[in-house]
Amino acid sequence: PTAPPTATPTPAPTPSNISGAWVLMPVVSGQSTVMTLRQVDANVTGTWERVASFVISDKGPVSGNVSGSTFNFTAQTVTEWTPRFPGDENNIFHIQVSTFAGSMTVSGDTMAGWVQTGNTPCNPKAVGSGHTTWTRQQT
Repeated sequence: PTAPPTATPTPAPTPSNISGAWVLMPVVSGQSTVMTLRQVDANVTGTWERVASFVISDKGPVSGNVSGSTFNFTAQTVTEWTPRFPGDENNIFHIQVSTFAGSMTVSGDTMAGWVQTGNTPCNPKAVGSGHTTWTRQQT
């Protein structure tokens, strides 16, 4: 008797390569947000940084993983900004810690998906979500 053929295992899909600098689109006049990512195998680390006229500093770490064409991540930023509201003139700056979690679908030099935000400890109730699109900068 002949042995039955054995099934060839299907290899796991190769994760998309998302290393590089990704810009949040569309770019809003006077500010930009960039995630600079480094990928090793399926693991991703990097930074999230926003530049805006009213922001002194807005950056923090990003970590996540890629499975096929899906990038799942979390990020936390510390934002320092100058007073912008009447009555704030006596304050030198404000500080806010923000957390983010998202799931993006990667297609070439574009990734898009939902990002959930939550701000702590300044306003733990300031939670929202939105669809975002990012474009990889060409070097």
